[in-house]
Amino acid sequence: MHCVMVIDDDPLFLESVKNVVGYRSDYSVDIFSNPVDALEAFPLKSYTCVFLNMGIALMNGLSVMKSLQQTDPYIPVIVVIEGSSMSVALEALKQGAFDFIEKPMDINRLFLILRHAVDKRDWIEQKFNLQSLLNNKTKIVFKSGNMQEVMHRIRHLAQTDNHILISGETGTGKKLIAQYLHNQSNRNGKPFISVNCASTDAATLERIIFGSINGDEKRDGHCPGKLHKAHGGTLFLEEVGALPVDIQKRLSKLIKNHRSAADQEFYISPDIRLFAASSEDLKRLISKNNFSDELYNLINSVQLYIPPLRERREDILSLASHFLDKYASDFNKKLDGFSEQAGNILIQHHWPGNIRELKNVIEMIAYFTRNSIVDCEDIHQALDMQDQLNRYQSSATTLREETQHQERKHIIKALDMNDWRILKTAAMLGINRTSLYKKMKKYDIQRSTLN
Repeated sequence: MHCVMVIDDDPLFLESVKNVVGYRSDYSVDIFSNPVDALEAFPLKSYTCVFLNMGIALMNGLSVMKSLQQTDPYIPVIVVIEGSSMSVALEALKQGAFDFIEKPMDINRLFLILRHAVDKRDWIEQKFNLQSLLNNKTKIVFKSGNMQEVMHRIRHLAQTDNHILISGETGTGKKLIAQYLHNQSNRNGKPFISVNCASTDAATLERIIFGSINGDEKRDGHCPGKLHKAHGGTLFLEEVGALPVDIQKRLSKLIKNHRSAADQEFYISPDIRLFAASSEDLKRLISKNNFSDELYNLINSVQLYIPPLRERREDILSLASHFLDKYASDFNKKLDGFSEQAGNILIQHHWPGNIRELKNVIEMIAYFTRNSIVDCEDIHQALDMQDQLNRYQSSATTLREETQHQERKHIIKALDMNDWRILKTAAMLGINRTSLYKKMKKYDIQRSTLN
């Protein structure tokens, strides 16, 4: 239902508009002969548009329009004029009126203007709904003292341009924190580019980060990498500990030297802020020569630690309610919260997977429950399902690691049998030379380190 306000000191005109417009089932009409009463009522309801007689008594028409616009800057105001008042209409349009209509009103023009005003209002609401949705993606839900300290640090760090290492267990929300930090910083509005360093092999990662010349994506020239695309904004490296050491060294060198290239003929000035996240102990990786001192010193000028969920139990119910509202909307269900006993189970659970695991559990609850208030049975059922999923994923990971281990051993054995001659080994394995080189790089197979 679209609600229309009409302000005019002619009672016959008011009744006429109310009858004509209000006759349509999708419109309701509020009429006011006193502009003061109209201005008092305006903030109390969400109006689609306002018809305003510019020659109304008691107040200047332009002053009334300005007061309406101060309350709602986006309200379409249609000015109503009589006789030879065109100059007044033009002045109103200059000051932000949506349109004008003359008395006596043409009914067809009335509904045409009304339709355009409704379209504008709907477009504005859609725009703000989208902005709200985007903002909700980086909403940080918290009430615990631990997270209050983290948020205090974030507000301070957002005003600097330091590179930052975000540490914490898997599932604690490090990427969300990185995005929030970027949004609060002076680089807000510039690119926020994320790279998951544990998601692919070394050769692909190198191409993703640095770009390529005459690559598959653009055979006729340079294909820019994420480093290039992050120019002016923030580059976020997820699970930076999985980044191969040679790529780490190249990246830190390019950032320090303010120069990036896929080859020596392509240059940019990488004006970026670097965020890196890790669930591993990077110092331990350094001691095993699996992480570069240069990159560590670059990102560790400031370290931000995100506590696990078991150290911020005061946040569990707030987070659970936030996720429940989200999934209730997604699944078109009426879910009004948790029973006291169900809430206590959530608070006492260990949550080894942290916020990610909590989110998954609440999604299962929202999908399967038939209750409007989530009860203990709902919680136990979802926790059992999550436990089964965790065991399956763990066994799948173990199988994948064992398969890769056996493949590495098989390749090394074939190389030894062929005295490390690449073409003969590739033929023996039934793959081409390029594929063999990629697998050797993936599994870090080097003759010098094996002999």
